[in-house]
Amino acid sequence: FISRVPFRFDFLDYSCEDLGKIAVHNTGEKDMSLTEVSKPLTTELLTAITGCCTEDIIAAGKCAGATRDNGNGRSVRNTVESAIRAMSVRSVVLAGAWKVQHTSGNKGPCAGKREEQQPTAQKLCPLAMEIEKSDIAVVAADLLAKTLRKTCKAQDQKLPNTEKFPQRVMGFPSPGGFIEAMERARQDCITATNYIEQSETVGDVYDVRSVTVKEAGLVEAFAKLDRRVGLRSVKDSLRMLYCNIKFRQLRTSLQLKDTSEQSYHMRFLGNPGTGKTVVARDVGAILAKLDVVSPKTSDGWIPADNKFSEVARSELVGEYLGHTAKKVKEKVKLANGGVMFIDEAYSLVQSKDDQFGHEAVDALIKEMEDNRAHVVVILAGYETEMETFFDSNPGFKSRVPFTFNFEDYTCSELHQIANQMLEERNIKMPQDNRTASAAMSFTTRCCNQLEGCPVLRSRSNGRAVRNTVEAAVRNMASRLMQLEEEANEPQPAQAYTMLEPDDWRKVTAIQVEGRLRHPCSAQGELKRIGDLMIQRTVKLFSDGSLQGPQELEGQLFEVRQVVEDVTHLQPLDAVLDESSRRYRQLCASKVSALAKKTQFALKMICMDTKTYQEEHNGDNGGVLDLLKEELAGAGDPDRIRATVQQMNIVMENTAFLLQLLEAIYSSTSPPPPVLPELDQLCKRKFASVKETRLTAFHMS
Repeated sequence: FISRVPFRFDFLDYSCEDLGKIAVHNTGEKDMSLTEVSKPLTTELLTAITGCCTEDIIAAGKCAGATRDNGNGRSVRNTVESAIRAMSVRSVVLAGAWKVQHTSGNKGPCAGKREEQQPTAQKLCPLAMEIEKSDIAVVAADLLAKTLRKTCKAQDQKLPNTEKFPQRVMGFPSPGGFIEAMERARQDCITATNYIEQSETVGDVYDVRSVTVKEAGLVEAFAKLDRRVGLRSVKDSLRMLYCNIKFRQLRTSLQLKDTSEQSYHMRFLGNPGTGKTVVARDVGAILAKLDVVSPKTSDGWIPADNKFSEVARSELVGEYLGHTAKKVKEKVKLANGGVMFIDEAYSLVQSKDDQFGHEAVDALIKEMEDNRAHVVVILAGYETEMETFFDSNPGFKSRVPFTFNFEDYTCSELHQIANQMLEERNIKMPQDNRTASAAMSFTTRCCNQLEGCPVLRSRSNGRAVRNTVEAAVRNMASRLMQLEEEANEPQPAQAYTMLEPDDWRKVTAIQVEGRLRHPCSAQGELKRIGDLMIQRTVKLFSDGSLQGPQELEGQLFEVRQVVEDVTHLQPLDAVLDESSRRYRQLCASKVSALAKKTQFALKMICMDTKTYQEEHNGDNGGVLDLLKEELAGAGDPDRIRATVQQMNIVMENTAFLLQLLEAIYSSTSPPPPVLPELDQLCKRKFASVKETRLTAFHMS
């Protein structure tokens, strides 16, 4: 094959300097330019996005190569388009009602020297043509905030207020300040936050929320979106798109090139019930009215009647080789001029060997790129799985410039959603709404603040509120029916419009029993786990056998859930019914008993034998110490291998017990001293065991 293909061309990654030149070229093609003060930050931004190397590093042979999914030139295009969106907000705010008169001939109002232009054009042309440092700073700040958010979330740290990030980015030392901030943001939440907040705030950034939508066809669409609880970043981004359209109109009036043909594909990341699907419908309606996507009329394409279509894996993945690409193309074609929404998009690729799934991704990427002016694809799902999904094909990330993180709702936001649902039914909350708040808090596992709030996939957000509201309404209907039977007459109409505290209290009671009855029963999971670990640990002193913790590892999640439920119920005690209080007290005692058993097992394994016997009236203990002694005296290789295998199993169980203890105290802030004490004790013992084990192997 090689002998028949004589020509070979290697397309190397661009240098950072090359990417900067491409950015200048791309803006020039759009009748725009990067101001001189914006160019250094643009190069730093492209460096952070692509992982490119400078020409000096490449010449020295020290470039390890950029990441494969950076997109190179495509990343430049996305960066320029993002800067233009930021520029459009600034321009729309500053341009106000200024208008320019059309000029005769081929020259537009912005042609020639500035002093020769109309007075209004002298003000408007720079707004429509020059990308300022503040525009690049908005894009850079967004990347910095997303990177820092990911790190802080992984380290369970509070994310700082990001509203002033653009001004802080402009205050970074140049060159290198933004790169330094990005490197810190990737590594550590606290040091990155300190570095960013120590930066001076410089310049002005124009708030997209100050822009008023006036067009009749758009007012209601935006009003509907604004009525939705939360979703601040989504609302801001769609207003930015609105500004982008107004900006295009401004440039048209100045006889400048259109900035259309941008890519508007999006990622929606978040837990179930956070509004991804309903917002995707809103996005479809707004994008259609904004004329952001224009239907394709060639190649037999017909404009879609519905501006929103939702598709699943089964509709995209074929049954035989070559079938998948055809199905993907048909579905994209049916979304012509609108939005195609793929929920749980990561399910397209179910494994590395999923040939049809990878074929679907390849075909989807091609269609998204070729028809980006005609179809907007929104890919939704859990954040972690979506990252893996995007990594399934190099270059995917650079084709989807918009990422929206749908955070879990806070308790107060869920209460607002419940009120909206009840208003639609003409039903009111009880005057004392503590039982309603308790029902929604426990049912959804919400937090009053997202900072420090445990990440739970079982937190079902708005969907759970809907179920809770419907359950309360059913309880109201049952209560009124019983009153009518007792009084043998109908209740007043007003009674059917007012929920009572007991209607909500019963919702909580059913949820509490459903979640806590089984794990906290006399023979429930909490008792079973504790008893089994004690039995296995003590068994070492009888026949020396021990099983690994694999069969119990799945129970950690259930323990954590019970602990969180008990913690959630504690401050609600005053509004719970007697049954819910009993379940809370029962589970609290079971969790406490499990904590004692776990601590007992860890001490029996990790403490020094002599210390353990002194503290426990001569009882056997110090399992790892005993195994160390046995290993030190074992001369036979078979005996050494058997003892080492037993050591490994003991250490696996110890690691599980430490995880179990951490799960038990996961909702305790700060954790009790016994947790770090036992953790350090066992880690020291592990280090000692590994040293003894290594010596024994060398001796044998």
